[in-house]
Amino acid sequence: MNDDNRYSSCFPNDHDRSVNILIGEIATLLANAVNKENDANGVAVGFRAILFCLAQKDGITQLEIARKVGIKPPTASVALVKMETEGYITREAPKNDLRKIIVRLTDKGRETVNNMLEVFFECDRVIASVLTKNELSTLTDLLQRVKDRVYAAKDARTSESISE
Repeated sequence: MNDDNRYSSCFPNDHDRSVNILIGEIATLLANAVNKENDANGVAVGFRAILFCLAQKDGITQLEIARKVGIKPPTASVALVKMETEGYITREAPKNDLRKIIVRLTDKGRETVNNMLEVFFECDRVIASVLTKNELSTLTDLLQRVKDRVYAAKDARTSESISE
């Protein structure tokens, strides 16, 4: 069975119209394309989210990175040591608070982010090639609404389980 039809035996009726399955399949296809290119460029999977985090806000603490990326602080610390060794980032403790470690992108880190973004832009161009500008705008708006709702539902579930 090829990857395009891997769910056909799981859902007897109209499976190809399931929004969840369509989004999942598209996300998988795009992620595979991005991962293939990043793997070829030697960018470890665990570094990617951290690099994007720092590209959005450089000069933040290890703890802030862990929170923004959604990983545990010890996991972030291990990844950051490797990233520093490979030349993507620098880490330094400010003189006024040696407990904090401030992380910054190096030139290599910024170049790597730019290369990763180019892969994302290429995926965007593939998507845009089959849609009009209005369709693309509508799709983007709809996907943003869905994303916001899924996050809200996740946050509601998390707060329910905390309050129980």
